[in-house]
Amino acid sequence: MIRGEDGWWEGPELPVGTDYFLSPNGRGFFPDPRSLCQPFGVHGPTRVWRPPASQWVPSPLDTSSVPEEHRGDGPSASDSPVDRQDVLGHVIYELHVGTFTAEGTLDAASKHLSDLAKLGVRTVELMPIAAFSGDFGWGYDGVDLMAVHAPYGGPDALVRFINRAHELGLAVCIDTVLNHVGTWGNYLEQFGPYFTDAHSTPWGPAINLDGPASHEVRRFLTDVVHHWLVDMHADAVRLDAVHALIDTSQRHFLQELSDSVAQWERQTGRSLTLIAESDLNDPRMVTATANGGMGMDAQWADDIHHGILTRFTGDSHGYFADFAHPHPQSSPSPDSPLTPAVDLSASACVDEDDSSCALVNAQHPTRSALAYVLEHVFFHDGTWSSFREATWGAPVPDDMDRRRFIAYSQNHDQVGNRARGDRPSTRVSDGALAAMAALVLLGGATPMLFQGEEWGTRTPFQFFADQDSPENARLVREGRQREFSRHGWSGTIPDPASKFTRDASVLDWAQRDEPRGQRFLSWYRRLIEIRNDCPSVRSGSPVHVEDLGDVLILRNGTISVHVSLTSSPLVIDEDDHGRIIARFDDVGGPAVIVVATDAASSSFPSMSSPTCEARQ
Repeated sequence: MIRGEDGWWEGPELPVGTDYFLSPNGRGFFPDPRSLCQPFGVHGPTRVWRPPASQWVPSPLDTSSVPEEHRGDGPSASDSPVDRQDVLGHVIYELHVGTFTAEGTLDAASKHLSDLAKLGVRTVELMPIAAFSGDFGWGYDGVDLMAVHAPYGGPDALVRFINRAHELGLAVCIDTVLNHVGTWGNYLEQFGPYFTDAHSTPWGPAINLDGPASHEVRRFLTDVVHHWLVDMHADAVRLDAVHALIDTSQRHFLQELSDSVAQWERQTGRSLTLIAESDLNDPRMVTATANGGMGMDAQWADDIHHGILTRFTGDSHGYFADFAHPHPQSSPSPDSPLTPAVDLSASACVDEDDSSCALVNAQHPTRSALAYVLEHVFFHDGTWSSFREATWGAPVPDDMDRRRFIAYSQNHDQVGNRARGDRPSTRVSDGALAAMAALVLLGGATPMLFQGEEWGTRTPFQFFADQDSPENARLVREGRQREFSRHGWSGTIPDPASKFTRDASVLDWAQRDEPRGQRFLSWYRRLIEIRNDCPSVRSGSPVHVEDLGDVLILRNGTISVHVSLTSSPLVIDEDDHGRIIARFDDVGGPAVIVVATDAASSSFPSMSSPTCEARQ
């Protein structure tokens, strides 16, 4: 190979199918950091593979004219002048390739894409598929960030999956981990200063985004996203834990990435979406870069999940503790002297009894956590977080599009990071489960489901991570046990390194065909049908919630969701409230009734055929 002037080494172009290693300065033989195919695992040679130049099925989001203002200025609604569906506002479905089917491959998963299309889902989100050590795992310890995990079928299987999804009108989102690299099979440090000691993450060395030679590291991460979105024709990426992308540069990496994606949109004529996972509770994450924000299109909203789960399950440990208590009815305006400083690197209140915190709380009437998060998204929006022992977050502006926030009652983190990975369906009644679904699917935020949720699966989703040695398996097992012991868990957790733990998490599709599974499937289809047919429901406008103690009412556009929070019967007078368009009754548990307002009721001729098109 020949060294170029910019520090890159170049060699002859190798034919597709060629296997090779790289040997930097003769220190050993390693796979290519930019590998697209690792057929023998992360320690084996790289195989030359190139994405097909043609044979791509057009995405349902493809368009010949993408408005330049799309990036960072708000989701492109389905009734936009641009003739395309949008990822945001419609239903996202998160799945893990390795447990979605017994085979655990992309080809096997693609056989069920038609089921998701019939359900009414618009976007399928794949948990990380980048190559990682071992055969099975969640995927958040990937080391070859552009290569598809070989046991999932490799890159050719991903091409087939994306094409099949697009044929069915489904968009594809790929969960992408840029904040760290897995431990085993991580050879990046052999090729340059990809890591830094100046910062740290909970999972390993921090990525070098602001140190010497960091410009090439930033370029590498940008190219990873380019590969999934442009080369592989995915429609969106979800960026894992962006708060761990520590960058003190004048222009944050996320801002650069957002602007790059906007440029790719103009070049390709395709709508491309960036979704962040962030625990900062900072609306600047989804604010345009031109306005000083990070420019993400949307972000996950854990606080909505916490408010829902705490109310229906009674969980109040750890970070759920604050959600068992009321919240101030409204946050002070950003210009109010009562607003705690929103400096997320330091606490404005060193103690929850601090006078400035107490003053904020005293000035605002209290509301339930559930009502507050459904309306305002962030519970911690400049208030005290007992879990973090700091004031946290900032208010979401009333005029900020609620589609920018992803809501869920289940996801891989919130299920899988319980000690035994148990689902809410094992802890609450069917009525409560139906109510949780209704609040997510008919709320103002973009809803997301987690695999099997739509039939009320009781299959757990446990933490599992295959290891390449008994010693590594022991370290992971003991570390996981210590983590839960610190939080008061006295039992034994499933062995993360055991294939039995993975197998226990594989969806049992037979449950879907049982009477209970069919009842839930019909309920989810009905709720999604209402959302898809009602522009006012997915407009992104704030919702209004009345929490009456025994009954909660969510009003969103031209529908209202009435939830009984007790076992008492729920009765709705259609003359007073409007036409009932969906209901779920549960003996001995909560009931749910969805009502179209008087002005809209004529647009619902029957409970089996909702349509809102007349109200556009």
